[in-house]
Amino acid sequence: MAKVIKFSSGLEAIYQRRRDGFGCSFAIYVNAGSRNENKEENGIAHFIEHMTFKGTEKRTALDVATDLEKVGTTSNAFTSRLNTVYYFRAMDKYFKESLEIFSDMFFNSTFTQENIEKEKGVVLEEIKMYDDEGDSVCSDLLNKKSYGKNSMARPILGTEKTVKSFSRENILSFIKRYYGPDNVFLVYVGSLDEKTFIEEVEEKFNKPYLEREYDKKVKPKCVKKLYAGYAENTDKPFEQANVMIRFPAKGKKISKYGYLSTITFILGGGMSSRLFQKIREEKGLAYDVYCTSNVIDKTGVIDVGLGTSPSQAKEAVLAVREVIEKFKNEGITEEEFMRAQVQREASMVFGAESGFSELRTIGINYSTKKKIITIKKALSMMKNIKFEEMNENLKEYFDFDKAQICYVGKKIDGDLERLFKRGEN
Repeated sequence: MAKVIKFSSGLEAIYQRRRDGFGCSFAIYVNAGSRNENKEENGIAHFIEHMTFKGTEKRTALDVATDLEKVGTTSNAFTSRLNTVYYFRAMDKYFKESLEIFSDMFFNSTFTQENIEKEKGVVLEEIKMYDDEGDSVCSDLLNKKSYGKNSMARPILGTEKTVKSFSRENILSFIKRYYGPDNVFLVYVGSLDEKTFIEEVEEKFNKPYLEREYDKKVKPKCVKKLYAGYAENTDKPFEQANVMIRFPAKGKKISKYGYLSTITFILGGGMSSRLFQKIREEKGLAYDVYCTSNVIDKTGVIDVGLGTSPSQAKEAVLAVREVIEKFKNEGITEEEFMRAQVQREASMVFGAESGFSELRTIGINYSTKKKIITIKKALSMMKNIKFEEMNENLKEYFDFDKAQICYVGKKIDGDLERLFKRGEN
């Protein structure tokens, strides 16, 4: 059973004992991502993620990598709009050594100007890489359009201008605001006994926190409104066109675990989904078509994405509209609901076999809901969803007038927004 362990600095650690293996997974969750940045800082959360691996007072970047690999530990990190997460997977017998290295990186990174300038070049290349991918460009365009002036509208990687401007002072300022013990939690999944785990965290995380001072964290502005409309980028010479469509979804139901996920799975989450069968299998209009959902600040979004050719973009968008129109008017069938539940259950069961999947499930839910939700608990919560409630909000969720649509690709004739919202050119 997973439990929260609280330390004197205010740091929290979630401990989940697994007795069926010899490996463990560990993560540091910093509740600060791109949404916590001001305009001039855009991209700094992701930049700090990179820089944390670039050397400490007693280790070079090579030493960090070598010392982890000496004990067979794999490590990485990622930045989202909500979090920056540092993690490793190790053999439990080498957990202490791995934790010491991560503690050293987390608290003692030097952020030298030389390394900062080198890493700017790396991140700028990463920006160029994503700028060469139509779906990434379309996703950033969608966020920029639908979130307006909210920090959620900005790209996670930042821009060439902001990245080039970063200094050591900028980095330390952001860390002082957001890397304090009240804004960080740890997650461990493995076979290490609880007493040993507590002793190690006390020594390598709680004590360093007690020796440092952090500013009071600044809460980002909540997302209260999504903006409808149309945006396009036809400057990129992509051979494939990418289209993304976003619907806002509000109401009490979106906070019910798995409710939105079940809806989006049926619409476009698998090979038997309505969008996949109509757009790809029946009409052959796209190779990639999908539907996902997310909830931030009690504001849900349902996203539909597809990759097609510019010459077929209008036909594909019209076909998507027809599928969604029928979906919201006729509703979900009981057979679709049962199939989706079984598929999602299978996905969770397979995930439960992996300690890292368990860690991710715990981490993302504790970050967003401040609740411990293990895969076992998620399975139980998913089974509480009833077929009778599935069709209650479809008409409200899939309101074409409130939709945001973005297009990236070669220029096409016609009014894509009008085509999607009204079904006519």
